Amino acid sequence: MADVDKLRIEINDDPLSRGYVGMSDQEIAESLNAVDRVADRASLGSDEILNAFDATEFAELSAAQQSVAIGIAQLGQANPAVITRTLSGVFSGASTTIAALSASGQEQISRSVELSLGRVASGVVAEARKNG
Repeated sequence: MADVDKLRIEINDDPLSRGYVGMSDQEIAESLNAVDRVADRASLGSDEILNAFDATEFAELSAAQQSVAIGIAQLGQANPAVITRTLSGVFSGASTTIAALSASGQEQISRSVELSLGRVASGVVAEARKNG
């Protein structure tokens, strides 16, 4: 499906009730490009995982638990949900570390990125509306 077709469907269906029908082409482009959506990240790197470790909580772990936590972190490029779930067995579930890992597993994106459209210009919106 071409980007203009995806955009046309988004504008016509307005699945998030953004109110496209009452917006100008520029306002639609701005709405689509606004970073106001949350998406799950595909992976976390080793540094991101290690940086999420709360120093106090880590120090309270046994040597064996610390070894497991570091080993898991060194895997890197792993699914954030899997890493968080696995490390929940090492750190307590209500820990600062687990909360930080959960937050690291998400990112703020725009609706245009969510739709795989990249940055949307008002001219492309006008084209989509013209052919819709």
